[in-house]
Amino acid sequence: MNIAKLKCSLFESVIDLHNWRKQYNGNNIGFGFDEYEPNERFHYAEAYSFWGDGYSKLFQYTQNEEFLDLAKKCARWLIRNENKSYRNSSFGLPWGWKDAPRDLSYLTTTVFAGNFFLSLWDATNKKKYLEIAESTGNWIVEENGICREDEGVWFYYANHPSFRFPVINAISLASGFLSKLYLCVKRPTYKELSMNALKYVLRKQNKDGSWYYSTRARIVDNLHTGYTIEGLCDIYFSFPSCRKKMYNRLIKAGNFYWSNLYDKWGYGKEKNKESSLIYWLLLRLGLHSSETRLWGYASGIRAFCKLSKALSVKNRAIRIAEYVIHNLKNSGGSFKFKSNENRKYIRHEGHIFDALISLLM
Repeated sequence: MNIAKLKCSLFESVIDLHNWRKQYNGNNIGFGFDEYEPNERFHYAEAYSFWGDGYSKLFQYTQNEEFLDLAKKCARWLIRNENKSYRNSSFGLPWGWKDAPRDLSYLTTTVFAGNFFLSLWDATNKKKYLEIAESTGNWIVEENGICREDEGVWFYYANHPSFRFPVINAISLASGFLSKLYLCVKRPTYKELSMNALKYVLRKQNKDGSWYYSTRARIVDNLHTGYTIEGLCDIYFSFPSCRKKMYNRLIKAGNFYWSNLYDKWGYGKEKNKESSLIYWLLLRLGLHSSETRLWGYASGIRAFCKLSKALSVKNRAIRIAEYVIHNLKNSGGSFKFKSNENRKYIRHEGHIFDALISLLM
């Protein structure tokens, strides 16, 4: 597909998805079903963050005020629904997860919101959005939990006994967000934590360029590999002094990601390594899909866009987007959870909305 046709296809898909969402949930932009709660609709902070970020970028691309208004609606919902259990702005899930309470905020969810508020500040230059982004940064620094080791700094996934261990992708995403926030507000703590968390993430990289999900789960999967690369690229853009030591690491990570978690047509594989005999048997019997989920494709598009820009390498996001549009897009404008599983989850739809606009831009 040539570039002109690709741009037309991307823009058409973005607008189709926007129109689907309007029919699906109207003004309740982040309201819908979820992979983990498939039978009851909830409002999801993560969904509002990615739909909002997508609308903010779409406004910048088109200068259509409708999209800016929708981004602001997402921001208003997040501001009204930030977790009141903390002093600073943070966000969680609308239901309890594992043995954690419902009123717990999570690192990744809060970082996604913080990134959105930075994007909206960039689109509007309104200081209140930067102040909320900084408040999410303060939550990471002051309330969520930080551990300092000889290997570097890592952040709790959430400040609860079940989540006080290193989750690599979350640490990378938080480090990337703090690096961007530092450029905006120049608070030295953000830079120090970002660079020391970078040190930790690089120390945990495997020789083949991959990362395990956490220190407790020796699994290499598609979605979280993408997240890890996304966070590292944000640091690469923010801190030129880090680029020399990061360059070869990112090259190796990108090569592993493409070679092991995608095929040449852009089909995404859920996991590269899985030791579970039950998982293997289900896969052999055709009872478990090896394909990544929709938000895995979305993270892949964003990660390869950033890698291409940072390292001046081929943008593999193009091939992934082509595969997604040709194989996962429904006639009504939404996207399938997987190519053979036509469920619609509002967080996943928000992720792919933001990712396709990122590639379009």
